[in-house]
Amino acid sequence: ANFSEAGGMEALDKTSEKVQEVRDIMNPMFEDMKKLGPDGELLAAIGEGAGIIASSWTTAFETAGSSMEKAAGIAQAVGDTIGAVNNMIQKSIQASIAKLDKQIDAEKKRDGKSAQSVAKIQAMEKKKEAMQRKAFETNKKMLMAQTIANTAAGIMRAIAEGGIAGIVIGTIIAAMGAAQLAIIAGTSYQGGGSGVSKPSAPQKVSV
Repeated sequence: ANFSEAGGMEALDKTSEKVQEVRDIMNPMFEDMKKLGPDGELLAAIGEGAGIIASSWTTAFETAGSSMEKAAGIAQAVGDTIGAVNNMIQKSIQASIAKLDKQIDAEKKRDGKSAQSVAKIQAMEKKKEAMQRKAFETNKKMLMAQTIANTAAGIMRAIAEGGIAGIVIGTIIAAMGAAQLAIIAGTSYQGGGSGVSKPSAPQKVSV
């Protein structure tokens, strides 16, 4: 929907539509924020995350249909919320690491050779490594939780369709979700970053 057309926001009936309209208006500003570096990316992540959470939950509670379909909507909202919060956390840690990198570079330019300076740099590098490990572990746990929620949503949507096909599709989604969960659980910190990519948890399988 276009905010300037059809009477603007007043013409929208559902709360979820109004939330989406606000998100559409704010998105260009968030994109500009991301160009400002780690701090800008953090602010954009917070703004986008708030929009995702608001949109997911309003959509979930507006979902019509069976109790299973509504439960699927809520499970999906939980998954979206976990993903949004995780993104905020990761951006926050990345911003802190970027600031620490600047401090390390500044110390190397200031001295970087004396025993005291080398020890200071090593201490900052150790702190940076701890932050990266924290980012990895947090990301891993959040992605596992998000995979569980998204898989549950997919299973419930399949079952809501009814019949043998729904059960078969639900079983396939469960197997795919379990496989993704095993992959994420099997990852370990290798140094230098979060190291776990966001999974695309199955939502619907066509047979």
